[in-house]
Amino acid sequence: MRVCLLIGWPIAPNLKQRIAAGEHPRIEVFDLACRLKAEIIDPSVAAQSRSFLVRVGCFFGIPLGLALLAWQRKGDFDLFYVGNEKIGILVAALFKFVKRRPRIVILNHYLSNPKKAFLFSRLQLQNSIDALICLSEYQATFVERELAVSPRKVFRIHYGGMVDGSFFLPRVKEGEKQKYILSVGRESRDYDTLFQALRDSSVRAKIVSSGISGCRNDRHKISDGRLPNVEIVEYVPYPELRKLYERCSFVVIPMRNVDYPAGMTAIMEAMAMGKAVIATYSRGIEEFIEDSITGFWTEPGNPIALREKVLRLWNNPKLASEMGKRARESVKSRVDLTRFVEELESILTGLA
Repeated sequence: MRVCLLIGWPIAPNLKQRIAAGEHPRIEVFDLACRLKAEIIDPSVAAQSRSFLVRVGCFFGIPLGLALLAWQRKGDFDLFYVGNEKIGILVAALFKFVKRRPRIVILNHYLSNPKKAFLFSRLQLQNSIDALICLSEYQATFVERELAVSPRKVFRIHYGGMVDGSFFLPRVKEGEKQKYILSVGRESRDYDTLFQALRDSSVRAKIVSSGISGCRNDRHKISDGRLPNVEIVEYVPYPELRKLYERCSFVVIPMRNVDYPAGMTAIMEAMAMGKAVIATYSRGIEEFIEDSITGFWTEPGNPIALREKVLRLWNNPKLASEMGKRARESVKSRVDLTRFVEELESILTGLA
């Protein structure tokens, strides 16, 4: 079986070396490519294409350029594994009228987006794809009920498997921890509510605001909300991020209530590091925190409720530690990248 892994983010030239040196967690794309002897096509490949059509496509957007490159190379592969639904919709649309097309498998984060759902339904792409791999229960239910995708084409894989549990592993002793809370990420975050919750309190907080932006104004809001007890950094390398997880008291993820798994990576990393997680409720990730067991849910957009939960753990380190241990136990079998890749491999080879 000839497989192409079509991904929407550029792979850094030295990424494999950094993973081998323990400076970056493993990623499923490299492991999957190794197992299937697959070719990886990322935006840099499309940008460097000699094809005029592909270059024009890239001018209008990398997803279109990647889809056109896939269409040009349709005879080279038996199966395309597409790393996100935006590129997947374009690939499926281009291949819709190809009689002997390759298999198309799409990793679905957010097909419930109104524009994506409309295109998918309008073009009747449920008949043009062979599998949708969903990373949250909400998305799996949505594509079956609202987009009429056959249940036999819908596969559920636990998102936590994308987190490298051998990298995000607690290593420091209890006495080496420091008294601060940590918040990580940018996509669909509601830092305004967190700042209101922390205002005029003795709680020290650190925010790593890296990641995908869910809103053009996210960075502006983060910088506008500066407080004397809050330290904000735009980016830290993975070893430093792991240290921040290790030494914090617990983790707070202030979310907007969205229907895709935004915030899931940070939650799973934190739990893998043995940290309790307080999060404002988001229906896209509701199955990943056991309320009052591994952390707390609070009402979205409610700084008073968030402050109450933060102070509860801040003033009770023993409870935070106990919750963190339960969180670690609940995910240590799930943050298993090898098993995640094995599940992907099983789906792809099964389709062949």
